[in-house]
Amino acid sequence: MVMTPIHRAVGSDALDFEGTGILIATHCRWLFTAAHVLGEQAGVFLSGTKQVPISRDRFGISPPELDLAYAELSPEEVVSLEAVGQRFLPFEALDASVEEFSPERNGCLIAGFPTKSVDVNGDERKIWAQPTTLTSQFLTPRERQGLALKPELQLAAKCARLSDRTGKLKGFDPKGMSGSGIWRGAGGDLRLAGIVTDYDRKRGIIIGTRLRPMLQEILRHLREDT
Repeated sequence: MVMTPIHRAVGSDALDFEGTGILIATHCRWLFTAAHVLGEQAGVFLSGTKQVPISRDRFGISPPELDLAYAELSPEEVVSLEAVGQRFLPFEALDASVEEFSPERNGCLIAGFPTKSVDVNGDERKIWAQPTTLTSQFLTPRERQGLALKPELQLAAKCARLSDRTGKLKGFDPKGMSGSGIWRGAGGDLRLAGIVTDYDRKRGIIIGTRLRPMLQEILRHLREDT
């Protein structure tokens, strides 16, 4: 998988699951997630052959409205992650679409490790990391009206209904899927478009930050600094 669960320390000897990270390869290896997944902790942990700590000061943070955090991983950390089956998505597999919505390709998938589920009364409960996928659709230009988003940097998708006909457990709560991947396309032609950063439960809208332009900007700054 190109996604990995992210944990925070709880006390001195325990970890709590807090979100999803996306692993991407360029000339080096990157971890991307929603910035708020980091919380106020000194760092987070990934699951490799052993717990892989990533200190907070290694993360770059986007402007607040984009809510994106990213860190370059060391060769040792990459080996530990790959040893347990983690893979890194090549830059070429990132979605390069300029337009977010097209009538022919408006479907998308939200894939990650939800941290919460919600019942029919709207009550939340914490869950342990398990991969899941939600079917969604990108908003049309008309549906985006009234949302204070930057089209060139941010995505918006309408999440499928969570409740079933019996009115029992609604299932995974998109609000707990911060850092999950937003994938465009279907079948073998999936492209990673962005990362989930927010969820408007009232309107059922998932907000995300586009990855390709953000990574291009990060790499440009790195070249200028060397």
